[in-house]
Amino acid sequence: SQLKNYKSESSPYVYSFTSLSPFQNTANTEFLARLRLYENSKVGFTYGNTQFNRFHLSEITTIYAPNVYTATRLNFNLKVEYFFLMYYHEFKFNNFYVEGGMGMGINTLSWKTNGYSASQYEYTPQTGFMVGNGLGYKLETSFNKKLSDNFVLQLGGFYNYYTVPSFNGT
Repeated sequence: SQLKNYKSESSPYVYSFTSLSPFQNTANTEFLARLRLYENSKVGFTYGNTQFNRFHLSEITTIYAPNVYTATRLNFNLKVEYFFLMYYHEFKFNNFYVEGGMGMGINTLSWKTNGYSASQYEYTPQTGFMVGNGLGYKLETSFNKKLSDNFVLQLGGFYNYYTVPSFNGT
């Protein structure tokens, strides 16, 4: 991540130590609809959002002089909303169906920032909000067990990849 190399000052006379606490978990909510085209093929769409738990960036900067330092602490909150058009294919495997799908669509990423920068002489609150749009991609697979004509037990996983070429905001 580029945040690991973050420096607020690029001068060689300024020493900087940066630590980043990455996000560990995400919360994902999806709504999906599928329509069977052929015996083993389906098409559909997925609308969802992913909330990345808050992560932090801390930096301590000092000049080569005694007791001259600045401490910065920034908290980040990321949220992605997306809409994908999907294609799925099923394979019969013993008493299960293995389903694989892929899709492409659009996503919007919201990036909220708050925190502070403090030194011996001043305290400055830091706030920001940026939004960017881009393309997103999705791969998913699942194992399905038909319980009745109307119910299917499904266990699977997915991988989403979001792109955002630029952000607008402060």
